[in-house]
Amino acid sequence: IWDVLEHVHSPTDVLAQCHRLLKLGGIIALHVPNWDSIERRLFRERWTALDAPRHLYHFSPKTIRRLLTRSGFRVQTIDTRAPVLTLASNVLRWLGDWLYRKGKPKSFTAVSSKDSSKSPARRRLVRFAHMLMAFPNAVANLVDRGASITVVAMKTRKATANENQ
Repeated sequence: IWDVLEHVHSPTDVLAQCHRLLKLGGIIALHVPNWDSIERRLFRERWTALDAPRHLYHFSPKTIRRLLTRSGFRVQTIDTRAPVLTLASNVLRWLGDWLYRKGKPKSFTAVSSKDSSKSPARRRLVRFAHMLMAFPNAVANLVDRGASITVVAMKTRKATANENQ
């Protein structure tokens, strides 16, 4: 369930359904944004992974582990790394907000066809941002504060009705 739990109205219900579908020893893999990331702390309300109103929930490694354990899973691996793309995206959004839009957040109105996101200048800017952010992103990953959480967990036991409520 890759990039799913943050979008659903009841992550507990989704995990309960996964638990019902898996055999004992079955594996679940999931990926969610990391609330404990350095990016979230730096960019606050402009963090790209907030993505309200589409993201209804956010998780830290601790909360996702607790949710999985209560749902009858045992975490096998939990990794808090992220590709450099997310940090570069946050930096580019911040620069756009402060330099181009004079402090106003990006609007959600339709973009003109003349304002192509595939222009050569824009592609060079994105590549430059990726190169510039590679080292800070590597540091965030090394200290387990990358922008996303990837988890592999195993169904270990039968969940009781009380645990899933």
